[in-house]
Amino acid sequence: MAGEMRNFDLDRLTKLSVIAGVSLISISIAYYLMLFVPQKERNRIEFLKQEQLVKKQKEQEIQKELELNKFYLDTCLKQTEELYPAQWAIECKAVAKVIEEGIKNCIENINNIERDVGLVPKVESNISFCKAKWGEPDYSADCRLPSLNAESINNQLRERKNECYKKYPLK
Repeated sequence: MAGEMRNFDLDRLTKLSVIAGVSLISISIAYYLMLFVPQKERNRIEFLKQEQLVKKQKEQEIQKELELNKFYLDTCLKQTEELYPAQWAIECKAVAKVIEEGIKNCIENINNIERDVGLVPKVESNISFCKAKWGEPDYSADCRLPSLNAESINNQLRERKNECYKKYPLK
């Protein structure tokens, strides 16, 4: 009987152990399927949402930067265009002064040569000759400049515009 009792206790203990083991495995599987997997999926979805939000914010920042660069570029180009006529006018005045100085020196030189050879200077004739040689000085802001001067100002305009495009890219 004692052996039977012992067998009974051992049999009962084995059954209880199997039931406890199966219960523990069932609880673990239930935890995994009901809590862990859904939480993992929620975390993955939250991560994707955060990733999309960061991407959207970066795109908005890039868009704002492009809009700001567009504004700065337009401002830079406008200022460059506004500067162009002023530079042209300054160059017109400089060229006119050179012409005026050339006429003055021409007249003085001819008058001196005539005096040196014992002639009375023909002032009106000398003025006409020198003006024909040098041209009339044009102090107007939109004068016709010599091609080298005009080309220089136009090149400066192009360079300044290129600097604007480099400084404020729209890419």
